[in-house]
Amino acid sequence: MFEKASKLAICLMVVAALSAAASAQSNKTPEGRVQNFYNWYLKAINDGDDPAKNRAVMNSHLSARLSKWFYSKAGQNLDGDYFVSSQEWNADWAGNINIGEMTIARSAASINVTLGPMSDEWYPKLEIGLVKEGTVWKIERVKARQ
Repeated sequence: MFEKASKLAICLMVVAALSAAASAQSNKTPEGRVQNFYNWYLKAINDGDDPAKNRAVMNSHLSARLSKWFYSKAGQNLDGDYFVSSQEWNADWAGNINIGEMTIARSAASINVTLGPMSDEWYPKLEIGLVKEGTVWKIERVKARQ
């Protein structure tokens, strides 16, 4: 019985390590960074957490410039959620992060994202700008798009 528990623990550690490696690898593409950020961010809000309070995770996704602004007085006094460009909230967004058209030019990228069903006009349509810092892509700006 004890041996079975040890084998299970080892298997779980291997799965966790592979999952972390896959997540880190996917952060090396603009699409992976955006998908990972919004999966984490929207789930945290749905769980009743304030993602902004987890500064370490936020900083791992945001460019140095955006992080500095976001945690400044100006960034914290916004009239709405910067990352969804809305004052409204819908729990369905967490399960519907749709990555659209992307352009890359050297160390900058732009990705269109829709939160929610792509056919519904009410859901946020975003343009996410990214920059490459070192070997990873980081979110540099978020703006609403038509």
